[in-house]
Parts: sequence; C-alpha cells; structure tokens
Amino acid sequence: MRGYNDKAARIVVPDKISWNEFLDSVTDVLDERSAVTKLYDEHDNEINSAAEVAKHQTVFIAKQVDLDAYSARVGRQRALSPVRLMQPLLNQESYAKLTHGADKRAKRPNPPKIIVRANHWSQCEPPSQYAAQVLVTGTYAQLLDEVTRRLAIPISVQNLFHTDDRLVTGVEDIQTEETLYTMRSNLVSSGRDWGKTLCPQKRKIVTVHANHWSDAPPPSRYQQKVLVEEHLGLLYMKTTEKLKTNGPVIRLFHKNGEIVKSVAEIEDESHLYLAQPPDKLKLSTREWGKTLCPNKTRTICVHANRDANDNGYCMPIVAKSKDEKTQMSIVLEEITKHLSLGMMLRRMYNVEGVMVKTMDDWVDGQHYYTHPPPVNIPPSD
Repeated sequence: MRGYNDKAARIVVPDKISWNEFLDSVTDVLDERSAVTKLYDEHDNEINSAAEVAKHQTVFIAKQVDLDAYSARVGRQRALSPVRLMQPLLNQESYAKLTHGADKRAKRPNPPKIIVRANHWSQCEPPSQYAAQVLVTGTYAQLLDEVTRRLAIPISVQNLFHTDDRLVTGVEDIQTEETLYTMRSNLVSSGRDWGKTLCPQKRKIVTVHANHWSDAPPPSRYQQKVLVEEHLGLLYMKTTEKLKTNGPVIRLFHKNGEIVKSVAEIEDESHLYLAQPPDKLKLSTREWGKTLCPNKTRTICVHANRDANDNGYCMPIVAKSKDEKTQMSIVLEEITKHLSLGMMLRRMYNVEGVMVKTMDDWVDGQHYYTHPPPVNIPPSD
C-alpha cells in the first residue's frame, strides 16, 4: 500500500470485510489526514472491492500523476524555503551539553551501590540514623546532597572519605560495595583558635552624657551606659536609642571637646558627650529672625479689566528663583493662567496706571490691572 509523500505499508486483507472498512484500515495504516475513498493499481485502474486486490499486489491511494505532482510540489517548497527553516532546531554543541548527563549515566549501566556512614564508631546495619545504602547515579555534588538527605544531617555534607581517610575526589573514585564516611577516623586540627572564637574579647562600655553640667548617675535622662559597637554608625544608633534624643546622633565628643573619629580611639569605661564643653561653644551666626520668622507672602488682587463690577482674583506671589527676571515671568504666567487670558501677559499696571517693572513694585493688598486706565481726550472744536 502506497500513499502521498512516499508513504508505504503492508496491510492484510481479511476474507470477510466490507469495502468501507478496508478503506478505513488503509487510512489508519498510512496515517493520512483525509479519508481514503479510492484505490488504484499501478496502471491507474480503479479498484472497487476488496476481492479485486490480489496477493502481494501494490495498491495506490491516488493516480500516478497525482502522486508525482504532490511529490514535485513538496520538493519545490522545500527548495524555496529559507535556509534557516531547513537548519536543525538544536545545534550539535547545545545538544551535547543537553545530553552530557544522560551520556555519563548511560556509560554506567550498573551504578555503584555504596554504604555511607555518619561516623566510625556506630556499626549498625543500614538503613538507620547513622548508615544508609546509596546508589551512585549522578554527579558527586548530587551524591553529597543525597547523603545529607538520607542521613538527616543538619548541615550540608561537603566531603566524603574512604576507610583509610583518603578524600573522595569524584564519582570515578568510588567502587561498588565500598563504605564511605562523612568524617575521618583520625581527626586533623583545623587551625581554629577556639579560645578566641568561643571566648571573645570583652566589649568596651562607655558612659555617654547628654551635656557637661548634669551629674545624674546612669541610667538616667542625661547619662547612659552604652556598649561600643564595631563601627561609629552602630554606636550612633545605639546612643540615640539609649538617650532618646530628639534627632539622630551624628557625632560624639571626648571630655576635652575633640570629636570621636573611630572606635579604636575609645577606651573602656571612658566618658563621651553629645556636645562640646561650654568653653568651646560659640554663638551661632544664623539669622534666627529670617529663619524662624520669614517674610510675609505678598498677596495681590489682579483684574482682567477696569470694570467697577470686576472683583478681581486674589493670588499670592510665590516665585522661587534667584533671578529677578525669571521671578517676574513666573508671576505674569500665574496671572495669565488665573485670569484665563488668550495670550501671555507681558505687563501689569497699578491703580494709577504705573507699570510694574520689578518684583519690589508688587505691594501687598494692592489691585493690579492688565492695562492702564483710559486717557480722557478733550473733544476737538
């Protein structure tokens, strides 16, 4: 049986089978997208029943002309296809990386079975808390993870050792039925100074004063014992927390007024201060009148015309800029926006008709207009 795209299959014709059932069998065997409705011999003669099919006869689902035309059309489409469509979806290098692990597992059809023990003094048979049988099927890192999980070790196992305390270098270094251990039988010193690790040096404690004249002993509102941290930033945070200052502490001073520059210069049981001593303080050059009592914001009333019924629009003069020309442009732009004028305003006039030229000409509470008052021209004789 032959179909499109050079598909071929062998089919057995039962004795008692209807013609439609035989055509359905041909469709299924050749895996055609559409149902086969006609069959032809090699001479393009149509076959109408199963009885006409001879033994070992080659039967086609279409005429030879149609089969050749389909093959030529498919070949021409492949030839005209872009090169990138004819390339494989996965190059050889990527495929090698993808199948690297599978190839390694395929090379070990019989993976080693080993016994892993948590120590050298418990000889219980696996499976138990201290011994487990493990099948080495993956990489060395996967084996370490499996050992950690099977033995329920709280920390990840980093190394495995042979019976003679040799370090396991990889999966190739492991033999079947071998016993491995998570630690050596003869322990080796790690070089760690346990005295310094478990018994660290005593931390320095200082007394921090809020000022130089209050003598209330700590703990109090003005004096507190503070543990010196690793660096000044942590010491500042701890001092702020203990003394409950209004703002964060950003500097500390010695008794003589010198600023603390590093933790190393702080001595144990010493005294630190949040402020300098009174003899080193000086008056601030800050102008508190301008800072705490700024100038009142000027408010003006602007009018689009000089009609007596026009109440105008009251607006504050806020122009945050150091350039006076820019300030004037900002004020005029705000007036244009509030009065909904059709074009940008370029000048303003007071009640008398005097044009505003500088920022100092704006007087608080005064009325300003977009044009000067009309000039009364005497009638001509």
